[in-house]
Amino acid sequence: MQLVEGVSGRTAVVTGAAQGIGRNIADLLVANGAKTAYLDLDKPNSFTESSSQKFFQCNVTDLQSIENAFTNIESAFGSVELLVNNAGIFKITPIAETSIELWNQMLAVNLTGAFLCSKRALPGMKENRYGRIVSRKDWWVKRYCSLWRFQSRRTCFSQGNSNRVRALRYYL
Repeated sequence: MQLVEGVSGRTAVVTGAAQGIGRNIADLLVANGAKTAYLDLDKPNSFTESSSQKFFQCNVTDLQSIENAFTNIESAFGSVELLVNNAGIFKITPIAETSIELWNQMLAVNLTGAFLCSKRALPGMKENRYGRIVSRKDWWVKRYCSLWRFQSRRTCFSQGNSNRVRALRYYL
């Protein structure tokens, strides 16, 4: 298991944590000593709650669902110190066949969800004078750039972020 420094004893939230990369990130945080909240619409398979890991059902497109989840997380673990915005959806559809409903759903989950979760986590981070937010969204841009060819791949990835997690660090 890879060592992640500075997370031991911290409260972490990972959205989209039921499977895939989100599940791996959440499991890694737990293995490195973080109290971790797994947020998703559905509970992860083979998941056992403990004092250091709990599942919270949350729809990141719904403000009340986010508020309920974060309130329950704070009751269970304390203020959120680490947030990984991982929840995302992508339906491969030619642009001419993409409905406005599908487009709005992808924006709601992929972008607005990250904004709402970050906005909800920030007050506790400011109060504690510590917080880290990681938003894993470069995969979405990569797929749109290559699928719809809005611009060349070189332009999209000129900053070298094609396969890396982008971190937004708030030094409070």
